[in-house]
Amino acid sequence: MPKEFSIMIMRSLSIIKYILLLFVLCSSCSCHKENRDEVSRTVLIYFAANNSLDWLSSENIKDLAKGYVPDYFEPGESKNGEVLLYYLHRMDSLPILVRVSKDKFGKVQEETIVEYDMHNSMNDSVINNVLNYAHQLFPAKENGLILWSHGTGWLPVRYYSNPTGASYAPKQMSQEEYDEYHSYDYLVKSFGQDGSNETDIIDLAKAIPFQYSYIIFDACLMGGIEVAYEFKNKAEYQMFSATEILASGFPYNLIMEPLLYSNANMEDRLKETATRYFNYYNEQSLVKDRSATIAVIKSSALDGLAISAKTIFSTGRDNIDTLTMSTIQGFFQRQLPKPWYYDLDDFMSRIYTDESHYSSFTSELNKTVLYSAHTDYFIKGDSRWNFKIEKYSGLSTYIPNPENIILDTYYRNYSWNQEVEMIK
Repeated sequence: MPKEFSIMIMRSLSIIKYILLLFVLCSSCSCHKENRDEVSRTVLIYFAANNSLDWLSSENIKDLAKGYVPDYFEPGESKNGEVLLYYLHRMDSLPILVRVSKDKFGKVQEETIVEYDMHNSMNDSVINNVLNYAHQLFPAKENGLILWSHGTGWLPVRYYSNPTGASYAPKQMSQEEYDEYHSYDYLVKSFGQDGSNETDIIDLAKAIPFQYSYIIFDACLMGGIEVAYEFKNKAEYQMFSATEILASGFPYNLIMEPLLYSNANMEDRLKETATRYFNYYNEQSLVKDRSATIAVIKSSALDGLAISAKTIFSTGRDNIDTLTMSTIQGFFQRQLPKPWYYDLDDFMSRIYTDESHYSSFTSELNKTVLYSAHTDYFIKGDSRWNFKIEKYSGLSTYIPNPENIILDTYYRNYSWNQEVEMIK
């Protein structure tokens, strides 16, 4: 029998096995309930790689096999087992859902659970279906999700690469004209990329079918208060970077051990994961590669942070117009006109009018940010990208700019702004 034909048969049998398992789970409520905690931990990596990062997803998957890989077990067979899954959509390839495990001989195997028809991996219904299916197959006491792709934080789609493009021409209108011209439905918040498609951050949060134990963003510029607050009910903990993430992304050969294997409590394991990420970059031999910011936050503390921030804005909002923006810690290339990410604490420390209000804010910030680390520079030595990181609170923020009607008006849609009223 030809080798290719054998592989095809084995893959078909694997898919049929999981289809039958899902049928059993969905057709029997009592059985489904009994199996809810059959797995101790799962991690699902969502590789949205149908873009310029395509080849890097392959490198990261190779790294997975070099680190901690859980032992294989049949679904329903082990209550103490761990499960490592990845969804992958590469250029010119059908999307797949894969389980990574070790067989009884210690050999790493990648088992295709589903091979999808071609679809848009940034579509909210696709995201919801993939996450739901994986969770129904392997419900666990602890569920982790890693979102991997391009990222530009809270910005509108394609705005980062082309802020003066024709699609944003209406910014020349007055506020009233612009509000009447369009309802802003065409401006979508930017995470991920599938071809030319991106997803709205609000829609992305809605697409996540349940609250994860943690969500890690392996994507640039996602470490903003706007993103964190939008996802506060979708993850107990969040991990992200306020700056870009270098192309190699998270060191997957290093981070699966604390996420899946370690016996420490979850907070400590997430801190260890973030520490491994930071050390990986901070110890690079080339100085330009020693570039990283990382933070772990506790989502339940965000409400207290919002209350304290709203108090500061209520009395200090007018001080925003008097700021000297160049003196505030930014997480963007100073030589490029992309000033949309500033350190949250540095910003708030410039506008408060009552010392007690700021003291309350820093107290809540310390409860929110459990771990943060940064290198001294980002891309040191390259005049186009280089900037120094002197202050890093773990979270970035937009600072209003009345000259940019699009961003200021668009920002009002965020849950964070609606709660704290930075832009009224």
